[in-house]
Parts: sequence; structure tokens; C-alpha cells
Amino acid sequence: MQLDPQRAQTSISAEPYLVRYPPQRVQWRADEPIDDETVGRNWNANAARWNSRYDADGDQNRRYQSDEPMLAMLGEVRGLNVLDAGCGQGYLCRKLAAAGARMTGVEQSDALLSFALQREAEEKRGITYHHGSIADMPFLADASFDKAVANYVLMDVRECEKAVAEIHRVLKPGGVFVAVISHGCFSSGDSRWYAPAADSPRHEDRAGILADKYFHRGPIYSQWGDLDPVLGFHRPIRDYWQTFTQAGFRIDGFEEPSITDRGRRELPVSVVQKALRIPYSYIFRLVKADAPRTGTR
Repeated sequence: MQLDPQRAQTSISAEPYLVRYPPQRVQWRADEPIDDETVGRNWNANAARWNSRYDADGDQNRRYQSDEPMLAMLGEVRGLNVLDAGCGQGYLCRKLAAAGARMTGVEQSDALLSFALQREAEEKRGITYHHGSIADMPFLADASFDKAVANYVLMDVRECEKAVAEIHRVLKPGGVFVAVISHGCFSSGDSRWYAPAADSPRHEDRAGILADKYFHRGPIYSQWGDLDPVLGFHRPIRDYWQTFTQAGFRIDGFEEPSITDRGRRELPVSVVQKALRIPYSYIFRLVKADAPRTGTR
């Protein structure tokens, strides 16, 4: 049988290749003015979906990667006044209260805070919650906390320097501040997995990370799963380092957590292998000096 050439030509797709899984927009710069109200609206829009990802140990990343080293760096909390700066829906407040801390949480998103207040009403742990920005906490007294933690918070704060200065203010001399921050090299700026087969969803097909625009500073939107685009603020690591030291903190420890032993036991092999390739966060352990340093950036 001889094939009609004209019919054969019309049966061939004009597309050079077919994309089974269309690439999604991962991250992009904000193109509108950003203020605290914009930040609050963004988190309020995602609050219910964000809360649904959490259990008593947080979400998957916190449970299997960053919480264990973060808590080790925070140290003993029993009988101490501890601030959770940017407490979200309150899982860490509850965890630290169960460990014997006298907890105070501050959260800008009223929708996220409502979940924390609801849990406290259902299961009282003596946690005090405040609605407000951690960059302006006049409701907290000077030198009133032994320790503070900002768990994946500072990269979402518009006025980071003011927030760090406020945390420094409310800590007692010698007080400890632990800050967990999404890694600026691999989960911020403009980084994404590269795979020769661009439409493959398999972790095994990812050849490496493409990182770019690391020194960009400013508001960015990131697409995470089914959430509305999440608003954050990209800064190089050195900016945080300078902010901490100029506020009067001494850097006492630094960590880039990998997957924990628990994660290796409980997660699928492909997820473990991916998590062993790059860090998703870094952690500063900071100690308040007796007097703030002076100087300009």
C-alpha cells in the first residue's frame, strides 16, 4: 500500500516535542509596591491550606530536616521565657510549651493566628499570643525573654533589620536567639532543578540545581504546590550576618541542616536522596551582647 504524501504530511505534529508535564512558573519578582498590609493579605489567603500541612511536629521540612538542629541550638527551655517571633499557627509554641517553656507568640497574619488561638482554647498550655509585626512589638517589655526563635520567618519580613533589633531589645543580656532561614542559594532568588528531560517529574532525572540572581534583594513571589504565590524577601546570607552583628548579637553557631535520621527512616528513598543533595535552610545561633554595636552597613 502506498501512502499519500499529502496525507502523511498533515498527520505529523508541527510541535518539535510534546510536553507531558508543562513547566510551572517557580519564582518571580514582585512588580507592585509591597507594604505590611500586602504581606498580611498574602498569608491570610494561604492560611487554611498552610495550616492543613501541619501536625504537632510542623510540616515535612520542619519535621524531617530543620526542627531537630534548631531545637538543639535553642537548648534547654524549661522554666524560661521564650519568644516565638512569627509563630504562625503556633505549632512551635505548643511544642516548646510542652517542654516547659513559658511561651509568647507574635504573628502578623490574623488568619494564621486564629488557628493558634483556637488550639490554645481547645488545649490550654498557657501560651500568650499577640497580633502584630515582629518589626514593631511595643507590647513586649525590654529584656523580658531568655530566648527567642524565628522559624522560617525573617525571609518573609519586609523590615528585617527592625525585626532583628526588636528581638534584640526584648532579650535579656546573654539571651539566645535562633533564626531558621530558607537557604538563599537553593530556595530563594532564582534557583530551580535542572533535568535534561525537562518534562520529567522524577527526582532521579534531576541533574542538578540552576541558581541565578543570588544577589538580587527585594520582594519575590514563589509558587509552592497548591498555595497562592507566596510573598517573601530575598537577601544574600551576608545581609543577615551584618544585620545580626550590627544589632548587637554575637554569632555563636551556624548550621545548614540535611535530612535527619528520622527522615531517612520514614521518607521514600527518592525523597531522601533529593534532600541529601542540597540544604533547604540555614540556622544562626545568636547571643545578645551586653551592649549593641554601632556602625553603618
